[in-house]
Amino acid sequence: HPKKQNLEMTTLRGVHYSRVSDPSQVSGASLDQQVAHGVEWFGRKGIDLVRCFREEGESGRSAKRSTLTLALAFIAAEVKAGRKIDVFVIHDLSRFFRNLEEQWELKKKLAALGTRIDSVAMPITEDAHGRAMQNFMGTSNQFLVELNAEKIRDCMLARKRQGRWPHPAPIGYLNRKTDDGSRKWIEIDPERGPLLRGAFEAVARGEGISETLDLISHRGLRTKKGNRLRVQEFRDLLINPFYAGKVRSLKYGFEVEGEHPALVEAATFARVGDRLAGKGAQAPHVQVREEFPLRG
Repeated sequence: HPKKQNLEMTTLRGVHYSRVSDPSQVSGASLDQQVAHGVEWFGRKGIDLVRCFREEGESGRSAKRSTLTLALAFIAAEVKAGRKIDVFVIHDLSRFFRNLEEQWELKKKLAALGTRIDSVAMPITEDAHGRAMQNFMGTSNQFLVELNAEKIRDCMLARKRQGRWPHPAPIGYLNRKTDDGSRKWIEIDPERGPLLRGAFEAVARGEGISETLDLISHRGLRTKKGNRLRVQEFRDLLINPFYAGKVRSLKYGFEVEGEHPALVEAATFARVGDRLAGKGAQAPHVQVREEFPLRG
């Protein structure tokens, strides 16, 4: 009889990564279902599930997902401590990456740590057929993302040509919509709007940019995030035709009447443009102002 040998059975170790791209999906069942399917997959394969990572609402178009970064750091730390992570399990390639180049870049990072990628929905193999399938899925995912982006861009461009502004309203305006979301519009902000209107009128009279910005900031003008406007931000605001009731696209070279109300009259907006271009006389500088009694 051959001499008996004690064979040490080594259990493979792995981590599970689940994600949703939209924060509104975090409270739904998708993440929980992915985790449940992942746990079942590990049990069926007889692989030790070391840790689950949940990416809650970050875009698959970027490799800089915070939880993904934590997962890679965890695997590296385990490898450094002599505890290899054999497999990095995802739900499917469509949830993994929407960009083929970044998909393969992450595969290389994991391979350098001795970790392979596998999928709950579709087994991932490293033979010729498996690599071709991965390339096909990555290319298909990227195509769908780019196609969808083009459709959104074309739709937004069509809205602009109709005088509708499909973006968040600039400071001085508010986005509004009905409770059911069936109608959306933009209206003047009752708090910031009058302050900006006064700023346009002051600059149109010849007041200095910095002085006018100091004045409206003193009176309480802040961005939607609560910050004070910087001088360059203020200058950009003063030349934005949106405040004169226009919708402009510099990229596509058109300007149309907007559906939103104008904050300032066209003549006032034109005078401001002339002042910023260095045309016309400047108003005399006023040293003493009641808004700044301690100046100087």
